[in-house]
Amino acid sequence: MCPVKNSIRKPSSDRNSESANSVQRRSTTGGLANIEAMSRVASDEAYVLAICDEVFGEISEKQKRFEFLRGDPGKNGARRKLPIDAYYSGLSIAIEYREQQHAKAVAHFDKPNRLTISGVHRGEQRRLYDLRRRDVLPANGIRLIEIDCTDLAHNNRHRLVRDRVRDRQVIEGMLGPLRIAGNYHAASF
Repeated sequence: MCPVKNSIRKPSSDRNSESANSVQRRSTTGGLANIEAMSRVASDEAYVLAICDEVFGEISEKQKRFEFLRGDPGKNGARRKLPIDAYYSGLSIAIEYREQQHAKAVAHFDKPNRLTISGVHRGEQRRLYDLRRRDVLPANGIRLIEIDCTDLAHNNRHRLVRDRVRDRQVIEGMLGPLRIAGNYHAASF
C-alpha cells in the first residue's frame, strides 16, 4: 500500500450517503485509495450486527453509551461512558461481538508494555470492562447477548469466513427465542 500523503474530505452531500468511517485519501502517487476496508463498516463486527438487525427486524443503535455504564477514571478524573456494540431499545437487548482479543492475549491490541491510567495493560482493562458490562447491563434491565467469533465460521486468524446463510442460522439460534416470544422483557437474565 502506498504511503498516505493527505486526507481529502468529500462534499457534505456525498458524506451523508456514505459511512462516517469511510475515508478517501490521496496517496503519494496521486491516486485515490479507499481505506474503507479497514473501517468499522467493513469489520466482522458490522457484519454480525447487520445479521442481528435482520433477525430482530429492526436497526440497532451502534456504539450505544449509557450514563450508568462507565469506565475507570481518566487523567482528569472523569469516567467515560463505555460503548455497547449494538442496542435494541424496544427489546432492552444489547449485543456485544467478541473478537479474538476478548478471549485471548493479542499483543497488538493489549499493548502489554504500556499501562493504562488504571495501572493495567489494555487487555486486562478490556477484560474488566467486559465483566462490568455483564454485571451492570442486567442490573439496569438490559439483557446482554455476547456473540463470540468462534461461534461462527472463521479462519485460523479468527476472522470470519462470512458464510451468510450458516452465520444467520447460528445467530437466529442464539437470538430467535427472544424474537419469537414477542415478550422480550420476559426473557430471563
